[in-house]
Amino acid sequence: MKSLLITAITLITFVPMISGAAGSGGSSLGIGIITTSPSQNDLEAHINSKNTTTGQFTNKFGSGLEFAGYYQYRFSSSAYAIMFRPSYFTQSTSGGGSTYTLSAFTFFPMLRIHLLENNVVKFFIQTGIGYAIQNGKVDQPGASLSFKGDEFGALGGLGAAFCFTPAHCAVVEGNLRYLPFQRNVITATSGTITPAGGSVDEEFELNNRDIKTSMSGIQGGLMYQFNF
Repeated sequence: MKSLLITAITLITFVPMISGAAGSGGSSLGIGIITTSPSQNDLEAHINSKNTTTGQFTNKFGSGLEFAGYYQYRFSSSAYAIMFRPSYFTQSTSGGGSTYTLSAFTFFPMLRIHLLENNVVKFFIQTGIGYAIQNGKVDQPGASLSFKGDEFGALGGLGAAFCFTPAHCAVVEGNLRYLPFQRNVITATSGTITPAGGSVDEEFELNNRDIKTSMSGIQGGLMYQFNF
């Protein structure tokens, strides 16, 4: 995370010196979908223990999906734009009568810097620091457990906007996000899950060790942006 912040500060300082023609400024609204593949190693250890104990196989986690919207304001005659991006994240796995589900809401204020651009294509880099609240649930035959965590994180990436008209653009982007949840607290239980994870208001644990979850990793996004 420290290296990400150092890179962001460097770019903010020096990129305007080499940037292409500055835009005219104005507001934009965007909406799109993002794919991401955070590693859920601790939950998968819980799954492996459950599979061994019950003999009922539950798959590992696959890719997650994130649905995002944003408001962007670009400063007139400047390469800089500020952005406010909320999103909804979901990732799950199932099998053997069990389901493990993660969902989260995030809010990231961001800075976008346009490196090179013309009337059709605008290349940019972006960075931000934000906050997320994540909810999780384990459903097994006759038992369930819900948990919750919250954390601050950071992201940085690059992309390009392809504008078919001055108002309508398609945006592709790739980001690296750092957003681990070190502590998850149990909010509800019913029955006894295998292996047992704790009681309400206690930390969700496996073998007396906190179960961590994550929204860290590489993101790939496709957005529609309307400029006005």
